[in-house]
Amino acid sequence: MEVTNRLWARGFWRAGIRPGDTVMQAFGLSMFLAGVPIVRALESMGVRVIPCGAEAGSERLLKLIWWTRPRALLCTPSYAEYLIDVAPKILGKDVGDLGIEIICCAGEPGAGLPELRRKIEESYGARLYDMLGGAHGILNISCDAPEYQGMHVLGDDFSISYDLVDPETKAPIPLVDGAIGERVKTSLEWEAQPPVRYSVGDIYQIFTEPCMCGQPGPRIKVLGRIDDLLIVKGVKVYPAAVKNVIESFAPRTTGELRIVLNEPGPRVSPPLKLRVEYRSGLEKDAVEMLRQDLIEALHRRLRVRPKVDMVPEGTFERTRHKTKLIEYHPE
Repeated sequence: MEVTNRLWARGFWRAGIRPGDTVMQAFGLSMFLAGVPIVRALESMGVRVIPCGAEAGSERLLKLIWWTRPRALLCTPSYAEYLIDVAPKILGKDVGDLGIEIICCAGEPGAGLPELRRKIEESYGARLYDMLGGAHGILNISCDAPEYQGMHVLGDDFSISYDLVDPETKAPIPLVDGAIGERVKTSLEWEAQPPVRYSVGDIYQIFTEPCMCGQPGPRIKVLGRIDDLLIVKGVKVYPAAVKNVIESFAPRTTGELRIVLNEPGPRVSPPLKLRVEYRSGLEKDAVEMLRQDLIEALHRRLRVRPKVDMVPEGTFERTRHKTKLIEYHPE
């Protein structure tokens, strides 16, 4: 508990959270890493934490935010995006009226995607931080650089958290700037089930060159998971990267999409099939033009030419949980 409290405190301090601040804890309280352990860590910092949790539901959460006026919000990026849509319906106010200055996200790669970062920061009028870790002596957080630079490693004194191996052969990958591979971790000070060169299936990119923010040390970026990786005609495609391209076409798109697979990956028989929501109000010709623009952008940026079906806004259910981008439709 002491190690966990110290590491979370390092991350939250980097984000600007200080003793006496009010913070809304909107991760699921039942989560092993980001639930009660975060509440405990914030209390140890002297923070006034409101342990509402995602389980309370969006209506109760938003009303508590309005009544208590927290300076910081902690939640998954999917939930932060979801609240943008539902706040006007529940409160009659935009999330930008809630007074939130800091948002710390974890649990999925969304906070590192440029278009989603821009959407969340502009909607709330807050600074968004991407976080990862919480157990086994590991904690990483993004910085205040104008463009996302990955997450700074804050737990080098407690763990070795960014060793890389080849996902298929498990051979070590040299830790040079820009290296990509499957992350394996080793805890140096963790008595309960300490991991030794253990993998949870994440694909990392490592940066060793100095960050433009001035903070020293290595940085990591989560590209996806081994079980999310898709291979289309030899090209590796991560769902999070596809979502980032779709988000870049807002407001013509809602940012919502699904990748449709006929069988489990990673290998996908071309073309890659996508269903993408277009914003209501677009005329038929404009929807077709958007479809063509998406195909060209995905080909240019990800080197795949997908089959894109456009569906109207509201087709996909919004959720406060992690968004599942892949659907399986066996033929």
